[in-house]
Amino acid sequence: MDPIIELSKVTKTYRSKGKAVLALKDVNLPVERGSFTTLIGPSGCGKSTLLKIIAGIALPYEGCMRYKDREITSINTDIGFVTQDSNLFPWLTLIQNVELALKIRGVARDQRKRTAQNYIDTMRLSGFESHYPFELSGGMQKRGSIIRTLIYDPEIILMDEPFGPLDAQTRMVLQDELLRIWDSNKKTILFVTHDLTEAIALSDKVVLFTSRPGTVKRVFDVPLARPRNVFEIHNEKGFNEIYHEIWQYFKNEITI
Repeated sequence: MDPIIELSKVTKTYRSKGKAVLALKDVNLPVERGSFTTLIGPSGCGKSTLLKIIAGIALPYEGCMRYKDREITSINTDIGFVTQDSNLFPWLTLIQNVELALKIRGVARDQRKRTAQNYIDTMRLSGFESHYPFELSGGMQKRGSIIRTLIYDPEIILMDEPFGPLDAQTRMVLQDELLRIWDSNKKTILFVTHDLTEAIALSDKVVLFTSRPGTVKRVFDVPLARPRNVFEIHNEKGFNEIYHEIWQYFKNEITI
């Protein structure tokens, strides 16, 4: 294994209304460079908190988180973060939103326009460059959010339930497009979802967390061949077996 991230006994406590809330406890997890790893677990088990720790925006914490063999103690600018919301700036057009990171970095206008257009074409948004976010569908906004993160070429992409608010059909289309892009550049992706089928369809590894305080209960290797057909993932050889294996452990963590 060539880990780009190594989490060792990571523990996070929040203060809420004068009380201590233990969100994560003794999380140990290596994340392999170039892998697609998905975190699943019950609501409130600290999955999103863990992404924020990796990004350097949920400090301080106990334990150690190393990125490329150095400890992270502040915001990690090598990391891209895609959240549930599109977070596109409403006063900018799609292409202006996409090229914003390059503009901030001082990239020449013509170059950033060409690069932004290439990403827009890749995500099949051609023809909507001059549209504002309110003129785009939810799925199109999400595409824009993803390529706005990809354009500055982060080493790691953190995705916190990015497809959660979308309808089932749009989710599958975006899952397929995400896998297509990931397959072309092999960026390290750490993805949070509550959907076990989505986790299996996308991932090399599925990391199951316990209920709060969250810790790693078990790590599963996903044996499905790539490339994957997310539209018919249930028919993939080995899908049913890995689904039921994970579910046997997952269901015991769900409280009603």
